[in-house]
Amino acid sequence: MFNEQDIVIETSTSEYTGGYDDDGDGCIDEDPAGIAFPFRSSNKLPVVFAGFGENYLYNFQPYAFEPVLENSEIWFPLSFMDLSEDPSNGYYSYTREYDDDCDGLVDEDGFPLSEQDFMAYYYDYSPFGTGGQRDYGSGSMQSEHYPLNIAVRQISYQWSYDYIKNQVYVEFDITNMNFSGTHSDTLFDCAAGIYIDAEVGPQDWNEENVV
Repeated sequence: MFNEQDIVIETSTSEYTGGYDDDGDGCIDEDPAGIAFPFRSSNKLPVVFAGFGENYLYNFQPYAFEPVLENSEIWFPLSFMDLSEDPSNGYYSYTREYDDDCDGLVDEDGFPLSEQDFMAYYYDYSPFGTGGQRDYGSGSMQSEHYPLNIAVRQISYQWSYDYIKNQVYVEFDITNMNFSGTHSDTLFDCAAGIYIDAEVGPQDWNEENVV
């Protein structure tokens, strides 16, 4: 029943104007693609951003904060959002269209960062609370899957500008979903890796292909 919401969201600055009140409701960029998440608690944010703790971006509309010039190496904390489970979501499809500001319009006032943003969520457990073995494939009879209860938000950004057109920025927000009221199951000695099927390129390569 959730397959129709199991998608990869795509947004673009070519379609939206960041930092602009697209829908005329007095708020700026309050409806991102998918569900807007609150920022993490203040004690889990860099000190300079602690004031955003547990609030949504649209709580600060219009943007009532000064640029953090003394910490220019810290990017604005879009990655500091709290992805923990929220029963008020109704069901676990983070990518579903959502009216964050209750103005009757869906995802109409977003803040894409690049000319091609991709966003997806995935888990090593069932976000719908259904149990059962999830170790599939030829080796499923010889192994047992024990989920760590990890949720991942993967975002990629790409621009067509000459100085960056051959680069894709990929961001992973990995959240430990083990908690009861507060996070209580700490994961130690964690490592993350990326598997890439790197077959992008010309079908053949010889001197005639060289320009």
